[in-house]
Amino acid sequence: MIHDLRLALRGVRRSPGFAVVVVLTLALGIGATTAIFSVVNTAFLRALPFPDADRLVRIRNYSLSPAGERTRYGVTPRNYARLRDQSRTLSDTVALLAESATLTGGAAPERVAVVGVSEGWTPVLGVRLVAGRTFSAGEERVGRASHVAIVGAALWHRRFGGDPDVLGRELLLDGERFTIVGVMPDRFAFPYDAEMWLPLAIDPNQATGGSLAVFGRLAGGVTLEAVRSELETIARRSEADFPLTNRGVGLDAMPIRDSFMDGQDRIVLALLASVGFLLLMACANVANLLLVRGMAREREVAVRAALGASRWRRFRQALAESVVLSAAGGGVGLLVAAWLSGSLAALVPAVLDRQIDVAGAPLDARVLAFAVIAAIATGLVFGSAPAWSASSRRALEALRDGGRSGGSARSRRLLRLFVVGEVALAVALLAGAAAMVLSFERLTRTALGFDADRVATMQVSLDGPRDQDGPRRAAFVTTALEALRATPGVTAAALTTVNPLCCGDWGARISVEGLSAPPGARFHVAHQYVAPGYFHAMKIPIVAGRDFTGADRRTSQPVVIVDERFAHRFWPGQDPLGACPSNRFSRNMALRTLGKSRPAIAKTADFRITRTHS
Repeated sequence: MIHDLRLALRGVRRSPGFAVVVVLTLALGIGATTAIFSVVNTAFLRALPFPDADRLVRIRNYSLSPAGERTRYGVTPRNYARLRDQSRTLSDTVALLAESATLTGGAAPERVAVVGVSEGWTPVLGVRLVAGRTFSAGEERVGRASHVAIVGAALWHRRFGGDPDVLGRELLLDGERFTIVGVMPDRFAFPYDAEMWLPLAIDPNQATGGSLAVFGRLAGGVTLEAVRSELETIARRSEADFPLTNRGVGLDAMPIRDSFMDGQDRIVLALLASVGFLLLMACANVANLLLVRGMAREREVAVRAALGASRWRRFRQALAESVVLSAAGGGVGLLVAAWLSGSLAALVPAVLDRQIDVAGAPLDARVLAFAVIAAIATGLVFGSAPAWSASSRRALEALRDGGRSGGSARSRRLLRLFVVGEVALAVALLAGAAAMVLSFERLTRTALGFDADRVATMQVSLDGPRDQDGPRRAAFVTTALEALRATPGVTAAALTTVNPLCCGDWGARISVEGLSAPPGARFHVAHQYVAPGYFHAMKIPIVAGRDFTGADRRTSQPVVIVDERFAHRFWPGQDPLGACPSNRFSRNMALRTLGKSRPAIAKTADFRITRTHS
């Protein structure tokens, strides 16, 4: 074998141009495949930073639309309390509640992501702090009223300069004082990019609001199917006990990794298949090159055969040269993968990369092993057919033909086969690439439902308890909007709770009065609060009805504005003004006709309810 490799290296040195072309061709295929595999490794194979993560599940409420579509959303406090008390298939459960709050004191006010964590969250999630302690049992039972907090590493460095004596310091959060008792490890922000964690007391009687992220650990010997069966039983009991709020509400569980991927696994696997085609094309290309080179070296091989070299010996020598080339291509391919990995890290779900410190697409030992195996396998795959063809021709025939032959008939047929295969792979890959480009181009031309040109946004952070300082907050926002509208160059200004191009949506379950639907059917819709003038500022035409006015306040008749898709879905061919979708998760908002105070239909592109906000 050593002798074969030495001869192979000598042959490569004699043809440097040929070697460079082969190595670069393989480097492209192996490098791209390795880079995508590094994403697959991070998303599917790397261990999550939770103890026994394979037994950890995410639990959510769901509702079924009349068409049978399942929409999952956060668990309500009462449903979580019943789940925690009645489940026998889950050994531990934890609930987390995300919100944003204003942090003040010692620096400029800023909005921070705050997560409330219920009792027992430490053993379920395996939290290990870099400083301080977790919450005590008493603090977890009391909840926010205990006024203790754990801060994230980023906030610790940003707000306190990484001061090791931060424990015991106080923070002002929405005007309330909280004492810092612990610091989270670097790059741990689970869930929801959290920067602070507070104890959360669960009210078992709270039937609405409080959308909880719930996680549970499977008891010993229990399967996921058994958990799902028990959750459905608990959901049906809750429906019987609380038909007003739990009608049609189910409970579902899925492995925690699946919940993190959230459909992105299809993107990653599609890209892996695409670069697999690219690697096959590289193999076919290199096989063509080796076959042509073997045809040019037939006289050399014939001389070796005449001197006594067996067919196996000739085959082994030719295969050794292909393995040497593939090894070099694999080495350069690793450099290509390292260069691509930074960009491909964007394919890793943020919860894996940023929130729980599973670094995006690094070249770890598993990825390196994949690259080595891919290089060796590639050398064997693309080298076998040309090596076998080169070793099969009889020595006397090759010597008689001398250098005038264009190769044996078998070699020419094999060459044509490789060309046809390479063209077929190229057509398939180009067709897929064209489909992706067309999809992207369609996305860039998709109507957003509003005019985003020359629109600037900002977030406002207000100090003080939100429930006790409403008039001051309202006065500040009103003054700010008036000042913005009076600024030269500003044609309109408005207020909303959800930026339409980022930051998610607020969701609610609704039922529609008079709609014929299966028992228990509910719709889950996105909604946002807006101040009067929002539709004018965003250039959203109102095709029927009216806009909100200053008279639409919290104490007045509830009205909403729906989009065309909503209206056509629930009242096809009818006038929806005055109809009433009822929302069980907040106070009864409704579309009603009250004199001239009629709701409106806005021409928007998404399925959204818009409510007035005073």
